[in-house]
Amino acid sequence: MQVAPKCVPGPLAKGNAGAVDMSWQGLLAYGCHSAVVVVHPDSLEVVQSLDAVSDEPVSLLRWSSEPLSDSFDQPYYLKLAAVDALGAITVWNVADGLPMVRCPPARPLVDLLWLPAGHLLAIETSGRLVLYNTEAGTRVWAYGLPEPMNAAGLDPFHDTVLLLTAASGWVYCVTDWTLELPPASVVRKYRISDAAPAPADPLDRSMSDVEPGAVPQPASGSSRIAKFSSFINRLGSSGSPPSSSPLSSSPPLAGGVASRKDPHLAMPAQLAMNRRSRSLSPRTVASASAAAAATRVEPQGGGKLVDVVYSLSTPSIVYFVLQWEILLFDLVLEQALCAIQLDRKRYAPLTRIYVLRNDPSLLYALHADGLVVCRSTPPNAFEYSVVWASSALRKSSVSGGPLGHVYGAAMAPLSPQRMALVTSLGAVAILDLISPHNASPRLALTGTHEGLTRKLSVLAVAPDGLTAAVGSGDGLVQLVHLGSGEVERTWAVFDTAVMGLAWASSSCLVAYTRDGTPSWADPTKLVSSSGSAEFANALVALNIASGRALPLRTTVTGDAAPITSLAVAASGKLIALAFARPLHETLEIWDMKSDSLLRAVSGHGPIRALAWSPPNYDVSLTTLSAAESTLLAQAASNALVEQLVFATDAHILLRYTVVAGAVHPGASIALDVTEPVTALAWSSTLIVAGTLHGSVHVLDLAHNMLHESASLHGPVTSLAFAHPASPNWARLLVGFDGGGFGVWDALARVALNHSSRTSGLRLLASALSWAGENPVVLSLDGMLRVLDPTLSRASAHMSQRATTATTLSLISPLTLPHHVALSLKARLQHGLQPPELVAPPHISLVECNSDRIRSARDSLRASEANLPARLRAELLAASGPAQRALAAASFFGDQDGVEFWTVVEHYVQKAKQAQSGAEHAPRSQEAPAAYDLITSSASPPPSLPLEDSRHGGSLAATDSASAPSSASKASELLPLSAHHDLLQEREAVVDRDSRLLAMHTHKRGDHEFTLTKVHAHIQLGEYPAAVRMLLETPVDHPAYMVDSLKACLVSAVMSPHSFVSTVKLVATDLVSNGHVTEGVQLLCLIGKRADACRYMQSYGLWREAAWLAKIGLDEAAAAVVFSAWAEHLADAGDVDAAIGVLISLMDWHSALQLLYNRKAYSRAALLARTCVAEGLLVADGDPAATHPRGSAGRSLLPLRPLLEAIYLEYGMFLYHIGAMELAESYLLRAGPTGEHMLECLVQSIIRGP
Repeated sequence: MQVAPKCVPGPLAKGNAGAVDMSWQGLLAYGCHSAVVVVHPDSLEVVQSLDAVSDEPVSLLRWSSEPLSDSFDQPYYLKLAAVDALGAITVWNVADGLPMVRCPPARPLVDLLWLPAGHLLAIETSGRLVLYNTEAGTRVWAYGLPEPMNAAGLDPFHDTVLLLTAASGWVYCVTDWTLELPPASVVRKYRISDAAPAPADPLDRSMSDVEPGAVPQPASGSSRIAKFSSFINRLGSSGSPPSSSPLSSSPPLAGGVASRKDPHLAMPAQLAMNRRSRSLSPRTVASASAAAAATRVEPQGGGKLVDVVYSLSTPSIVYFVLQWEILLFDLVLEQALCAIQLDRKRYAPLTRIYVLRNDPSLLYALHADGLVVCRSTPPNAFEYSVVWASSALRKSSVSGGPLGHVYGAAMAPLSPQRMALVTSLGAVAILDLISPHNASPRLALTGTHEGLTRKLSVLAVAPDGLTAAVGSGDGLVQLVHLGSGEVERTWAVFDTAVMGLAWASSSCLVAYTRDGTPSWADPTKLVSSSGSAEFANALVALNIASGRALPLRTTVTGDAAPITSLAVAASGKLIALAFARPLHETLEIWDMKSDSLLRAVSGHGPIRALAWSPPNYDVSLTTLSAAESTLLAQAASNALVEQLVFATDAHILLRYTVVAGAVHPGASIALDVTEPVTALAWSSTLIVAGTLHGSVHVLDLAHNMLHESASLHGPVTSLAFAHPASPNWARLLVGFDGGGFGVWDALARVALNHSSRTSGLRLLASALSWAGENPVVLSLDGMLRVLDPTLSRASAHMSQRATTATTLSLISPLTLPHHVALSLKARLQHGLQPPELVAPPHISLVECNSDRIRSARDSLRASEANLPARLRAELLAASGPAQRALAAASFFGDQDGVEFWTVVEHYVQKAKQAQSGAEHAPRSQEAPAAYDLITSSASPPPSLPLEDSRHGGSLAATDSASAPSSASKASELLPLSAHHDLLQEREAVVDRDSRLLAMHTHKRGDHEFTLTKVHAHIQLGEYPAAVRMLLETPVDHPAYMVDSLKACLVSAVMSPHSFVSTVKLVATDLVSNGHVTEGVQLLCLIGKRADACRYMQSYGLWREAAWLAKIGLDEAAAAVVFSAWAEHLADAGDVDAAIGVLISLMDWHSALQLLYNRKAYSRAALLARTCVAEGLLVADGDPAATHPRGSAGRSLLPLRPLLEAIYLEYGMFLYHIGAMELAESYLLRAGPTGEHMLECLVQSIIRGP
């Protein structure tokens, strides 16, 4: 079996800290020195290794999450961006193991962000932003900020809003940039201020906008802080916890009570900000007065800022992560919502936090010692409390034990119940959320992948070329399967370093250690560690099956010199040992089976190299002495004959022949060399000697000729021939002093390749060997590499990997050829059962036996055979096409597809409930599934990991509606997650926005911000809160009279005695004069929200009108507003958003029409099948009577022709990708036109090209 090129990872470099990421397909990538290692979390196998193109360690990794399109012209790629310590960016095609684009180094990077259309935004530590187009391989623009940055965060709801933090305490907000143009000349900046500014600078609020190249001036006095403090006032000792209710009034200051007119006195630390944009609307927040600050207790502070993280579920919420504190900040409110302060005596510093898209109540925190802490908050408050803490790696991390220190972590995007940790020793630990007996759920260590150990220096590859043994300076011996790259066994053999390894057979390994440090250049220089005259050498035979180490040379109690080299004969029965003894025996030949010394050779000076004859060697090719001839004549015909050659300082090769346990010296071979021989190798009729001055001498025994070649790469330290049975048996690996190596052709006596000339990476080796046709290199960075014969690659296509697992599963469908991946996706979307409709044989595509169809069918069957069992079970349990399409999208890691089919499945279930008359009772979003499990008072039943799903939880997506269980009750409608925004149910939107509004109302600031909250209260129908806020306007405020009149009007509406017609007339007049907001408020007061929506739409406020309709109108009235919005979105070109709106309206006909118009035939066909299967579209072509709505004002094709057109186009698509059975089924659904097309296709295949 040929071993594919790969890297077997070992310990990490310090520069690899943080270089960890997990893809939507569930693959874990981490940096190991200058290479990238890709691990499958389920099998914990190394499925790919991407060898570096430079010597610098990988410091940052980011998987691409681009949408996967069903297009022939846009093949699927597993793309990964890797950044080295100098800032060079390499975009890899992970499946092929080849770099796609390389951006030259500029400066080290803080972060790297993938943007649409293959763009990468690089944030350099110097503060410069650089945008690259990886598709074109060009730099688009660059923009500089005035100081170095240490963290960055991109708003997931607005991908042009970027927050960057500096160690000085400044937070920069960059908003006005596009994929074509850099930011404008002015950006906004915030300041995280100290709790107690000096009297000379009592207000840290005067912050000018940043001009390019300008450097912010530090504040005077104690405002020049070097640390960040909490947003929440903490009184008493430094270890006291934060306030238990951040939404309650702030505690009074020591020495006074905070005034209602100056709310900033109750906030000891804040952001001082400048207003520049209405999108985030930052406002200047004043610090406390000097007098109050003088009496305030100084907080301890949270340490330096390490990260900034946006909430993935709620817009405008940001987490500032400090070493011992997490600050939750609302950019709209411009105030802190919560501060989680950590006890420094209990917790190590924070390194990163993880927030979830599907469950905003949970927060995962990773500490520097490997501790993972989960905190939760009730839905109606920001009061985080610890739910559980997983310390699976904590002890070993602190002590640098078996797994090492945590260097990075990643969470599966589709499965927040799974986390992967990578340690300094190269170990990968998988943590899964489990529910044990009578205990709270917690993350438990469910699997580890350990790499190579530290201080590796020796290497030996087994005769089969599939297994390698490596020895370390700690006395460990590890067994590595070169096919899979897995470390199969580890043995502690010696207390001192393993100095040599050799295979005696496929099941026996010989290893030795020594006392003393002889120099290979001058073995006569001996140093004993104990200073005595004797040296402690140890030689063992290690049984691979049992792991038992059998001591050899047991009759020897002490040596006068250490062992310098070991060689095992081809038969595996004899061992030759060389010693650094200039005046004593320098060579011993031992019989392994009897552990007996056959001969000790002396009088030749120090032996620098030795080699045994190759297997089945014809001894007649060498000149034999008389004693040897006599010995061979007397020996039996089947007697084993072995020959040993070794080099001495006399520049000659001495030979000994071993026959049936008898050892006799042979004729010497003179070498025409003037320098000492330092390495020997023997294969077939060639003996190669390497010298101290770097020359390589080839002795051809068959022709008795000696040839010399100069290497010019320094002294030769090792030689290794390829396997004797290999066609290229004369290929020779030559190792040089300093770690360089090359491949030579011993027959042609020429150098073929050298490690310094084949790539940008200067690879240095400590040991060399062969695995079939490929060199195996133990490099100085601690990694074991299987290289291709050109020494240029240590990676191959992922399909060439071998596995140690009992069953081979498909790593990722994105590794398949594009047409096979499309066919597999179509097959998964329709289930694994045969199509329902089968054509007659004379017009059947399936019956055609062309080479193309046969090849496509075989490829598809091979892919189906390797599908994970969990995916098969999910597809069988799916109740309809939508659930199958959701499972397929999850398996492919298609984020866009998961979101689409999640929404479809939700509203399909809602429509079915409406048809069956079941009561619509969606589960409250105040208790998502994961939060229910964690906070349940009852003891949950024991289980395996909750979502131990393959490919990042692809088959059990954590969105509560992503993969509904087939056993769940039909009447229970699971809610959509918060990140679906207005596509959620009305109850969920109202609940979410009511909670945020209550928080904003409690923490509001100036009058302008208060008016925005009054507007929201009126739209939500919360009139008492609006009246209370309006009456709080000060008498001396210019808007006092207007607010008072508005409050009176609101109060009148609260009773039945309202003047509806007058209010409507006033509202209409306000709207006609451009005061839309005020007019909408009045219309909402009198219950005319439908009119308000129409007015807002007429002024282009489409989304605001949709929001008002969603939370304020019944379904029928809201449908009119949403239909108009959908038509507007479609006319504006945002067809995807329009389709989502139509699906939320359950207007399946219009959604199908738009999908057909944008040529999304795959989604259109599957949606049509879903609707027909669920009875949402009746058979005669008319919409189901439960919901006869269509998009307003938009002409639609009749349903039956539309369905037939969709089926026809999709059937042709399936035909082109080779899915013949499915193509035939859909063409038969396409009516007479489809049948005619099917017949034409069959005839064209029969006629041939």
